[in-house]
Amino acid sequence: PKRSSTPDAIPPLSVFSQAVKSRGHVYVSGCIGCDSEYLVVEGGIQGQTRTALENISKILEASGSSMQHVVKVTIYLVHMARDFLAMNEIY
Repeated sequence: PKRSSTPDAIPPLSVFSQAVKSRGHVYVSGCIGCDSEYLVVEGGIQGQTRTALENISKILEASGSSMQHVVKVTIYLVHMARDFLAMNEIY
């Protein structure tokens, strides 16, 4: 496995990697709706979703892939009933 990263996305914490490439696959680490200084972005859940997806896209591009090749996504919402529809509009 080979670690992959880009300075254009939120930096990884501590020992984590933004992504790992292995056997033709890219595994992207969890991305949150924060800026590069780990401050929550403006715009509520939609702003956070947009930022997380932008970070994922930048990490994938730096790894030689793109959003078109994503096979699986796991989304965690603290307030599922309140935020799901708004998040899904952006997703």
